[in-house]
Amino acid sequence: MLCNIQDGHILVSNKHAVISTSPLGVRLGHIVVATRKHAESFAELSLDEIEGLMKTLGQVLVAAEKALPAERIYVLRVNDKLAHLHFHLIPRQTGDDNLGTFIFGESGWSKTLAQAQSTKETELFASKFKRNFEAAL
Repeated sequence: MLCNIQDGHILVSNKHAVISTSPLGVRLGHIVVATRKHAESFAELSLDEIEGLMKTLGQVLVAAEKALPAERIYVLRVNDKLAHLHFHLIPRQTGDDNLGTFIFGESGWSKTLAQAQSTKETELFASKFKRNFEAAL
């Protein structure tokens, strides 16, 4: 189970995940969906565990969309501070800044993190990805 969830924050759980409000919640409706089994990445889970986790994530999104009048709900996997596979579901309300602009806009990550990639690097990545994708089936 997520390393630092406090019982008072747990909403529901199942065999694949623990669903909680975030103790560091950005706003009302900020939910965390974490793997019940300790894992830092998808590679540490079986395909059945991944399927169960993603199905649960979908169920949580449907419930959250019905419970909260949000324009949309962002789903983020950050894991910068906590080495446990989990997702943040953060509602976007009318008038909020657009997260897409922050990431892909001129002052966002696309400008500060973007790196020129050669055709050879892109082809090598694609080849490795396809090999790993097929091995995961």
